[in-house]
Amino acid sequence: MELMGASRSYIRGPFVVEGVLYGIVSALLTLGIFYPLALLGEDATAQFFSSGNSFDYFVNNFGELFVILTVAGIVLGGVSSYLAVRRYLDI
Repeated sequence: MELMGASRSYIRGPFVVEGVLYGIVSALLTLGIFYPLALLGEDATAQFFSSGNSFDYFVNNFGELFVILTVAGIVLGGVSSYLAVRRYLDI
């Protein structure tokens, strides 16, 4: 692509976008997996913590957890794919 006149950012861009998409998908999978686990461990965490259980915390703070996991996934996926492409793609 470089021989055809494409810039380095144009060549690296799809790889970074792919890393960001992996971060978003991983955040959604994490939330999807944690929901039934929090529901199953509701009684055990209620006995261990006197202030409440994990399922109530998960439901009450779902928006915050969603934003934190999504932003962390986007940042980690984007930065790691950018560094990998910069290192291993000889342009």
